Amino acid sequence: IDPRPTNEFGKGYTVDCLGNVVGERPVFYNNQPVDVLIDLITKSLKDNEAVYFTCDSQGLNSTHLQNFKLLCDVEMSSNLDKTDRILHKDASIKHSMLFTAVEVDEEGNAVKFLIEPLIKSKSSFSVTRDDFAEIVSDIAIDKRYLPEESLNSEAIVLDAWDCLGSLAM
Repeated sequence: IDPRPTNEFGKGYTVDCLGNVVGERPVFYNNQPVDVLIDLITKSLKDNEAVYFTCDSQGLNSTHLQNFKLLCDVEMSSNLDKTDRILHKDASIKHSMLFTAVEVDEEGNAVKFLIEPLIKSKSSFSVTRDDFAEIVSDIAIDKRYLPEESLNSEAIVLDAWDCLGSLAM
């Protein structure tokens, strides 16, 4: 999810100089709106397929997911939303995790997701639909879940120093 106004939803992107392995496919990102990604993840989880994703650790800190006041008696907050964190180079897109389950409401809409870290950990946590957009940076999902038109878009090449380059999977 790249919310910057310069990077339209429904378009494909790559980063200049990112393809550094000879003979490999170029890295291709398809920027989709939050609701589309939530729907794709929900479909995948209903088919018993976990979804790999990376998240912005600053986004984790800026939401109410962590109560630093309760844990450390320290007030911590950020006035930056995800767009501003990316634009001001404050995004820290380093954590890889899995969506492993979804809770849906009576209409079948995702309410929250269960997340499991990829590091050895006995803990998991959940993220609500409202917090999803602030923390999720990208997902890797089987292309059969993607809208057909998103698979055929031409990649727009971003500058080599663009933050999307740090997401390469």
